[in-house]
Amino acid sequence: MAESRGSTSETLVDAHLTGKDDGLNLPSSPHGRLRDLRTVAAVVQRPAQQSKLGAPTALGFLSFAVCLSIMSFGLVGLGVSSLTTLWGDLGVFLFGGGGMMALTAVLEILRGDSIAFAFFGAFATYWFGLSAIYRADFGVIMTASRQTLAGQPGAVQLNQALGLWQMTYTLLCVIFAVATLRTNIVFCSICTFLVPFFLCLSILFLSSLSQAATENMATAAGCFGFIICMLSWYMVAALLLSHGGAPLRLPLGNLKNFWTKDQGRKRACV
Repeated sequence: MAESRGSTSETLVDAHLTGKDDGLNLPSSPHGRLRDLRTVAAVVQRPAQQSKLGAPTALGFLSFAVCLSIMSFGLVGLGVSSLTTLWGDLGVFLFGGGGMMALTAVLEILRGDSIAFAFFGAFATYWFGLSAIYRADFGVIMTASRQTLAGQPGAVQLNQALGLWQMTYTLLCVIFAVATLRTNIVFCSICTFLVPFFLCLSILFLSSLSQAATENMATAAGCFGFIICMLSWYMVAALLLSHGGAPLRLPLGNLKNFWTKDQGRKRACV
């Protein structure tokens, strides 16, 4: 019925413009034709309803930047923090990282952004998993400590499991880096620098390094983490300034103009 209404309206408009009457009982007077043209325009050009759902991307990058900044502080040993004392920030990882990024992922899929949904969903899982390791009721660190004291390789097995976990996210970030080539420079750079970040963490946990080599590898991972944090904070500032209507705008570097599309080719939906 909607198609017939649209075709009838188009036929009515064409008939008025060409001055032909195809059996639609058009009025012959110019005033009648003008009145019908206004009626057709009111029917065809209906005002589009604007969505009241805001953009959740800034919230996701905000929580991502906060959690990764804290983790980077621990990796480089800034102040008195270290990688083993991150349990003090468990609430930030659990609610700020896992909870807020999971909420952002749900809102992004409602907006139809599959890449942002996958990115925030994957890192919400990461921060939830890291929180589970530090939570005492899960008993992960406690079990490894007891096995180590009993002469069993509990700590070694835990490090191997953590290293394999970081390795999977290294591969995942490679996919994100390629998938974001059509988005913007900042988002693509974040995903690109996440690859060496997780690669350093993988080597840190999987390899039997000396004390000095372990500290150097943790520092290298923390340096890559700080680069990602600066890009993430820049993304947060750019999004908030843009959505807030501020006079200052920060460019993100649109990459869509650097890639050509084949308009005649139909892309399959995955």
